[in-house]
Amino acid sequence: MSNLRIGIAVLAVCLMLPTGLLADSFAGGGQGEGDGDGLSKTEKMNMKQMRAQADQVVNEMKAMLRDVFDLLEEAQQKKDVVKINCLREKVTAIKGLLRISEQSAVNLQQKYAEKDEEGVQHEFVKVTIAKQKVEQLHAEAQTCAGEGAQYAGETETDTEEPEELEDFNEEEDSGGGTEEEPPAYDRPQQSSPF
Repeated sequence: MSNLRIGIAVLAVCLMLPTGLLADSFAGGGQGEGDGDGLSKTEKMNMKQMRAQADQVVNEMKAMLRDVFDLLEEAQQKKDVVKINCLREKVTAIKGLLRISEQSAVNLQQKYAEKDEEGVQHEFVKVTIAKQKVEQLHAEAQTCAGEGAQYAGETETDTEEPEELEDFNEEEDSGGGTEEEPPAYDRPQQSSPF
């Protein structure tokens, strides 16, 4: 099932890149000047720089995945089921994106060997977009709330009995009461003949 999801994700990325949908959003995706992940910087890089940068990006993504694995291990030691489930979801998504990035990096190497500049740029953009998503998932993993965040502090319960119940209990205890028949209730009228 996960291979199907990965295939769909790759297909979606591949279909959106040629149409320019991702390229437009990527160029103006909130990146500041000097960020190094924007499409405008990609156009300024040569193929050799893109190849080196793609390898570096994949390694950074692997480091983020290791970091989330550490968080998952810590949550498992604490037996925090809520946090474990949250982190497992992030790990699954990051692993899928990492597989896509690794494959794109391999494809980039091939395009580089073939001197296909447009192909190199296309694969580099896929790797860079995946890195942005992994960074987002990594940040979300850092903020996964566990059981401790939901139930902070000690719980205290106060119970009060109404005075009417105390009087009722005293009458039963005296043993001198007579048994009364329960009141007759009228059955409500049917609202439907069926």
